[in-house]
Amino acid sequence: MAGCHAAPTVSISSHPITITNSAALKLDSTTKTLIIKKSQSGEPLEYAMDVRSVYCLDDECEIITVRLFWDPLGEYERYEIPAGKNLTKNEHVRFSRADHRALHALLQDSQSLVQYVQPDELLKAEKETADDRPEQFAWRNPEYALDRADALSIPTPVDLQSLVVPGAAYTSLTLWHWAHGEVPQHIRHITRDTASRDQLLQWLADENSHHVHFALDALAQRRLFDDATITAVLNRCKQRDGDWVPHAWPFLAGATPHGPDRLAAYTTLLAEGTGPQRVFLLEKLTEEKEIPPHWFAALASCLNHFDSYYEIHLFLNLLSQHKVATPQVIQAVIALLDRPNRFITRRVYTFLSELPATPELTHALTEYRTNQKEVRSTN
Repeated sequence: MAGCHAAPTVSISSHPITITNSAALKLDSTTKTLIIKKSQSGEPLEYAMDVRSVYCLDDECEIITVRLFWDPLGEYERYEIPAGKNLTKNEHVRFSRADHRALHALLQDSQSLVQYVQPDELLKAEKETADDRPEQFAWRNPEYALDRADALSIPTPVDLQSLVVPGAAYTSLTLWHWAHGEVPQHIRHITRDTASRDQLLQWLADENSHHVHFALDALAQRRLFDDATITAVLNRCKQRDGDWVPHAWPFLAGATPHGPDRLAAYTTLLAEGTGPQRVFLLEKLTEEKEIPPHWFAALASCLNHFDSYYEIHLFLNLLSQHKVATPQVIQAVIALLDRPNRFITRRVYTFLSELPATPELTHALTEYRTNQKEVRSTN
């Protein structure tokens, strides 16, 4: 008989937050309770919160509690309603399975156009009909305003109906703002402060770019600058599946002087990174008011990896900015005169011509001019 394996132990905790739901006509702050499911080691696994299904302006709305769920990074996952209860539409029609599928699809879309709909566009207390009789609809059935948009000339466009559950526009709007308003940001802050280093490194290595960005932000905020973490960030930056260096910069800049220093990070990425990454790093260097003199020899050793005019232009500007003309650095620059790109060699020649003359430099410049004359005569 197969042995039984106990399910992983999880714990439940709560965390009060103060938020405002943008779907409310009157924007008042309210205190809500986030329910946090944690692993045995205390890492957040899932968040939940109980919310009202809709705001009501009279005593005739049927309001039920909906429990929304998010992942540890604040991404909406699903919703649940109490047993025996159901959401309702106009005239108290209960949601069908198709309605629930439509609502779930809406809540999965964090960029839905419903975010641009104002609540008062869905709620109009009275509208005059063609025969001048007031039609009472909005307070009792808020969604009616949307359904009658054509006949009543309400600003809400009719095609908005395709974005919400038909007959349940205000419920759709209310729950969407609960799912994607202020709550995800609170969740991310809690996760950022409580996730373990190992969990953050798992997200750092993930294929999901949102996970990578979150991990980089959290590692920088938490100042987790041990050698292994810095190495993991550098390895992520060197991967060609995204331009991670700009987003990793707060972490890399904050890592000095812990573990591998910033110079090591620079030279690693300049030698093994992409062209855009090298440009970003060189531009960051130009913002530095002071650079340790010994850095330049190490940076110059990466010049053979530079493959564009702009990269070399930035590096030469950096040398001019800090008045660097040490023999080792200048020797590395002289080697650039052998590049086949004439724009690059001309820029290098101009830079070298402005330096104090040395026998080696004079020889290199003379040889360059001679070669250029031979090329022109051949052509």
